[in-house]
Amino acid sequence: MIPNCLDQGVGCLPWSPLARGFLCGNRKLMDKELIAAADAKNKENKEKAAAVGSGSGGATPKSAAAAVTTELAPVSPTSYSHIAAGGDSKDSKTVATTRTASDPMALNYYYGDIDFKITERCMEIGKKRGGKPAAQIALAWILSKPGVTAPIIGATKISHLEDAVAALDIKLDENEIKYLEELYQPKKVLGNLS
Repeated sequence: MIPNCLDQGVGCLPWSPLARGFLCGNRKLMDKELIAAADAKNKENKEKAAAVGSGSGGATPKSAAAAVTTELAPVSPTSYSHIAAGGDSKDSKTVATTRTASDPMALNYYYGDIDFKITERCMEIGKKRGGKPAAQIALAWILSKPGVTAPIIGATKISHLEDAVAALDIKLDENEIKYLEELYQPKKVLGNLS
């Protein structure tokens, strides 16, 4: 599709150039496991609440649910800027971001070994360039592609916009571009995009 767009003079607006936030460098493999465990616990608790509420103990569905939901498995987002900087998680019971905890598509799409290696390369190049965030390097890469006119970034914070604007001033050299691209493997289309 890209070669046809270039041939016809049609600009490209890449959707999710930061891979649903994955390329920001704040995700960790444990996120997927924590969320799966919490989902299983929450499902089990809902089933318990339904069973208690439908039984003959005089409990109403509402009171049964209230009794069981106090056991819901906590999966809370927290700041993991120290992980993006190469540190370790201080709290292994939380996930990196709100989006991580609420975006099953990203969990099913971007948590492979290669995804982490590519993100590490964005972080590595950023560090070599004076501590630039991985998001700026990833956006600089997409902006280096012919035909790209405006990536759709999905900013939810001022810092996201600041990273996007700062990426405009980063010009990756051929070796950096090759280093970022050499591990990439095309993704299978998921969800309603197929």
